[in-house]
Amino acid sequence: MPSKAQSLEPCAFCNIIEGTEPSYKIYETDYVVGFLDIQPARRGHVLIIPKVHIELFSQLPEKYAAALGDALVKVSKALTLALDNQALTVTLNQVYAQVVPHAHFHIVPAPDFRSTSTSARVGNNKVEVFPGRHQLDDDDAIEVAKMIKSRL
Repeated sequence: MPSKAQSLEPCAFCNIIEGTEPSYKIYETDYVVGFLDIQPARRGHVLIIPKVHIELFSQLPEKYAAALGDALVKVSKALTLALDNQALTVTLNQVYAQVVPHAHFHIVPAPDFRSTSTSARVGNNKVEVFPGRHQLDDDDAIEVAKMIKSRL
């Protein structure tokens, strides 16, 4: 069973694990939890975290690292099916750009180029890919979480 967070400062992710901070969980095992980002880069942006407070991914025990890998594959597949878009980015920040000091992965759906409202950099033409992060909409979060969970 995972150990409880060992930190002097409250960790937002540890609070989610313990259930003292609200979240839209979409995936959970004994070792990891996946939930929607509260400031998504794009609709369906998911975070996958270990259920142990370790800041650096490079210091994770093997069983947590393996569980993260398994979760990344399962959630990525469910996310691409839920949004009918196979394109996505999986990112890990370690120290650099790591806002919450708890090892975690981002799974961010790529723009859906079938939509006229989404654009990207094509050749020398600069167009917007990340329109900027925004606060997660509760109604949309409920819908997206349900869509993803139904495909796990």
